[in-house]
Amino acid sequence: MLCHNENYSCAACCGIYNLNLIKKEIKTFLTENTRQFLSLNILNQKEVYLYRKNRESEISKYILFNNIYVCIFAGWTFSGKQKPGCLLHPTGGPHKNILSVKNPQNYSFYGQSICTNYNCPVKEKNLFNYKFKTRDPLLLGQFAGNYNLCKILNAADEFLEHGSSNLLPVVIQYLSKNMLPVTSFEVPMNLKSISIKNFWDHLGAVLLKENYINEQFEINENAIKLGLKLKEKYVNT
Repeated sequence: MLCHNENYSCAACCGIYNLNLIKKEIKTFLTENTRQFLSLNILNQKEVYLYRKNRESEISKYILFNNIYVCIFAGWTFSGKQKPGCLLHPTGGPHKNILSVKNPQNYSFYGQSICTNYNCPVKEKNLFNYKFKTRDPLLLGQFAGNYNLCKILNAADEFLEHGSSNLLPVVIQYLSKNMLPVTSFEVPMNLKSISIKNFWDHLGAVLLKENYINEQFEINENAIKLGLKLKEKYVNT
């Protein structure tokens, strides 16, 4: 499924990219969440809620958008691989006593019902259907959590000669070095319809971090420059 499979997972809806941190620091955030969580007696509700309160306070200064919650129960799940996900999930949580707690996800801000039933726009509309190969555990979330980027990738199959198959490696390379604060909750950008003439401008706007920070998606000079750079790499792929 889109959220996770044997090799990769997303976790964008957990808010892990809504932090003013570089990739290395986001990994450290997940590692520290996991370390503290594993040290808890999760059968003791007060202890778990105290952890949540203290950890939320610790990371509050790094949050980019206050209307997007960052879950401190996001960490490295038990899979034998480094995959971000829910530490409270009854089938993926790494704590040895996770199965002894009834509905453990109710310890979280959203609770079990919302966490279990939420479908992001990408998953709901089945927009991500690409073969994905990377050793970066955070990269899938940069795609699957980004509704606007997935729309662009789908448009590539219509407007570009080699479609998304040649474009995907270019975007993967870019996002490997340039993390975006995606949350899986993005609404469509207020831009003109994508066409063959403005495709690269749109791609530049979708991958421009300042557009996320400013919460105003637009095709500005920087977006056009970025689009041209990506087009050059695509042509030479």
